[in-house]
Amino acid sequence: MRNKKLTLIETGGVSRYQEYVQAGIPFAKGELARPDGLALASQQGTLQPVQTTVLKKWHDGSIKWLLLDFTATVPAADSSNYYLVNSLEQLPANDQQMQVTRSAESWQVTTGAATFFIDTQLFRPFSRVVIADREVLLPDSASCLFDLDGAGKVLPVVASIQIETEGPLRITLRIEGRFNTKDGYSPDYCCRLHFFASSSHVILELTLCNRQPAEHPGGFWDLGDPGSLLFREFTLEFPLQEGFANTICCSPAQGSTPCSTADSGDTLAIYQESSGGKNWRSPIHRNRNGKVPFNMPGFSVTIGNEQVFKGDRATPVVWCGNSGNSGNKGFGVVLPDFWQEFPKAIEANLNVLRVSLFPARFPDLHELQGGEQKTTTIHLDFATSPTGLEWARAPLTVVASPDVYQASHVIADLPLSASGEVSSILTDLLVNGPELLLAKREITDEFGWRNFGEIHADHESAYHQTKEIFISHYNNQYDICGGMYRRFLATGNPLWGELARDLAHHLLDIDIYHTEQDREEYNNGLFWHTIHYIPAGLSTHRSFSREHLQAPDSRACGGGPGAEHCYTSGLLLHYFLTGNTDYRDAVIKLAQWC
Repeated sequence: MRNKKLTLIETGGVSRYQEYVQAGIPFAKGELARPDGLALASQQGTLQPVQTTVLKKWHDGSIKWLLLDFTATVPAADSSNYYLVNSLEQLPANDQQMQVTRSAESWQVTTGAATFFIDTQLFRPFSRVVIADREVLLPDSASCLFDLDGAGKVLPVVASIQIETEGPLRITLRIEGRFNTKDGYSPDYCCRLHFFASSSHVILELTLCNRQPAEHPGGFWDLGDPGSLLFREFTLEFPLQEGFANTICCSPAQGSTPCSTADSGDTLAIYQESSGGKNWRSPIHRNRNGKVPFNMPGFSVTIGNEQVFKGDRATPVVWCGNSGNSGNKGFGVVLPDFWQEFPKAIEANLNVLRVSLFPARFPDLHELQGGEQKTTTIHLDFATSPTGLEWARAPLTVVASPDVYQASHVIADLPLSASGEVSSILTDLLVNGPELLLAKREITDEFGWRNFGEIHADHESAYHQTKEIFISHYNNQYDICGGMYRRFLATGNPLWGELARDLAHHLLDIDIYHTEQDREEYNNGLFWHTIHYIPAGLSTHRSFSREHLQAPDSRACGGGPGAEHCYTSGLLLHYFLTGNTDYRDAVIKLAQWC
């Protein structure tokens, strides 16, 4: 195997030291039979271990795609190169062994820096967290709360826990279950917990899913459908041990002045209600009643009943700790897409920290349509400084050099010129660069938990006559997700990777119909673009709205997911680059659906 160059790109303006990262790397047929003996070499030649997971093999049994787990050090606003090599040296063993211990009541994950306990009956997500023999949380008090607006908060039961990944550097658990409501429909949830060697840091990926089918009367797929789930709140709550914290800090965004409380019982809260952009009241945000429910542009920070700060867009670091403790270590939390996937809220006092993925403070009920889901990524660190999680606002971007993808022949349409530069291909003729697509988000305010990642179909506005913002969604037509990933792999430009990642997340959650209870031709299918040359109405990303009955020719209205427009190469590339099996499974389900 020839050495493979990996470039780690830092875009958040924060120096990184041994940050845990993942990268999927391709190999040519016959190039690598087994991953044994692989290591990473820094630019200075220092070797370090790497954890590997085989994602795909060639027909001859050799490895086609390999997922790498490793740590990287990169200066602020800079990049560092690492090289995947076959090492003949015996690398030093990790002193702190990762370990999973199972019992009937709980699972225990030991990382060397912390011990986490996971309840087998109720999803909390942690029943206990122990750092250096000290309890961080009140045992068996943390909870995941779901409120169906007046029906009372209900707790999620655990149906299954399984190990998805187990190695010397990272362990991933997958927890699935549902909320047991007494009346009405109970949504499902799925949570991935990523643990890292010698670390108190955990990445939590939490999905709330409404598997109830839409009724789509008359072939229309509007908000307010009887199959929708209307709810008030979805929140994680972490009660703290007495004496654990005497200070709460919140840094709303990179470079902003932190807000803090000290020795006060007041609650510090940061709440993002809308995007804070120029078009924050865009019709893209209309609810089931056709109204935009927002009262506030951007975000606010309050301490007690007093507003102490407000702004447009927040990606906050919230920290609870005891400023008198040695090393000033405490409990920190970051949601990397806090403002982009509004509404969101984090609040804390000396007794509890609450992370609201769907906040009760929002001036409307939240609506999860039939077959729709939403996944949120949360970074938690139970022994960090007030600034120790700033890096999590913008984790490192990893890309191999273009010749690695070219030589592997896993992507046929990734041409290079003789000079090694990317040759002109179709996207060069249509899109000057990723900055243009990012700017288009602002035109319609393509933000919020349901819209973020989607592509604005501005070409459908060709016959639009009024000054009102025209809403139309592209929904991955002609595999723009795959196209953006190809540009990312060919150029190494992190903005292409960011766009592709955001669209892949949107596709999986919003554009795929996650139900088995509708007509066979709809179940697990992919919604295509919204209707041509007409605003999307109240159909969000689902093609046809009752408002289209006012169109000059309404005979074209009706339908649901359509297999004539089923593009999955981008979803598959996302799986190969991240190892997230949900994207692999989505591709298989879409193939079966077709």
